[in-house]
Amino acid sequence: MRNACGRDRPRDARGLCGTYAHSGPSQDGARRRETRGLCHLLGLPHRGACDRQPARRCATKPSLGFGCWPAGRRRGHASRPPLSFPQRHGADLSRPSTPPLLALLKSRRCRERIRVTLHSGSASQILGPVVFTDNVSELADLAARNPGSPAVVDPFYGDYGGTSSLDRLIAFSSCRPSTSLICYTRLTSIRQQRLAETDSTFAARLQPGLNDDYEALEAIILRCIDVQRVRGFLRRVEKVWCTEACRIFGHALDLAIGAALVPELAASLGVSTRTLNRHCRMFGSRSPKTILSLARVFTVERLAQWSRQPGGRVALALGFSDRANYRRLVRRTLGSPPTILRSRGGMDYVVESIAHALVRM
Repeated sequence: MRNACGRDRPRDARGLCGTYAHSGPSQDGARRRETRGLCHLLGLPHRGACDRQPARRCATKPSLGFGCWPAGRRRGHASRPPLSFPQRHGADLSRPSTPPLLALLKSRRCRERIRVTLHSGSASQILGPVVFTDNVSELADLAARNPGSPAVVDPFYGDYGGTSSLDRLIAFSSCRPSTSLICYTRLTSIRQQRLAETDSTFAARLQPGLNDDYEALEAIILRCIDVQRVRGFLRRVEKVWCTEACRIFGHALDLAIGAALVPELAASLGVSTRTLNRHCRMFGSRSPKTILSLARVFTVERLAQWSRQPGGRVALALGFSDRANYRRLVRRTLGSPPTILRSRGGMDYVVESIAHALVRM
């Protein structure tokens, strides 16, 4: 058998389909029946491959999705665009909208780095797109509409009527404590001196090219989400714990964004693993491993409630390999699966359960 170019083609399903696709619909009936029978034996689609292929389209050539039809589909058949062009798909309407990340940045490099961090990392499952503002007033309006959203700011963005942006950000931070400010700018000696006077205004400080790798950016942004609830939870824990024990749990919350180990918790506190275990026994609390597990559960539930996303999706974004692993962790530490805990009283009941579970009974 020869194709349209005069070359020999094998008498199999692919060769026959490609030959008839090139030569058009006017074919001998016996050959059509032979091709359909062979395709039927091999389990291949024969109708679209032999009858409905465009005359100038080879069935064996891969489709790119621009005005052509892949093998086995009829002309005009509705199909999704290829995976290599995700921007042609519609929005996922089944997923609730997540609050955005706020930003007041002048540097183009810093803006692009924030965009890439949200687009490529797991923070996109919890945070919405980044919204850039031009002044502190716009930032305050967006913060009022999105409580709990962190803001990445440049304190030296510009001057507004004789008042520097740093002074306006200090006033903004005192008026809206629910919005955590992340300083992201190049620091000179003069700027460092000015920032030293406002140590409590910014939750974290980042410098371009120094400590702004994608993992560090993502961890700081996730850690600064809904800081008002974290502060309230730590005040609740202080009622049943001593100050030093609350300090241990505060460091565990900082590490709860990822899969942390007990040696990492001890290193963040500046003590050895053995000393950390001895302190936990002395303060009457659970083991360091259990403290890290409870901090992970609180972080997942807090971010899930703030972002209006399922807890399993947030758990996957924070490093859990499977939703079932997170459910087993909650059942092991709190005695019930997450759905049962949420049905009993929502996030408030989860907070009370974690606070009571921290103290050794």
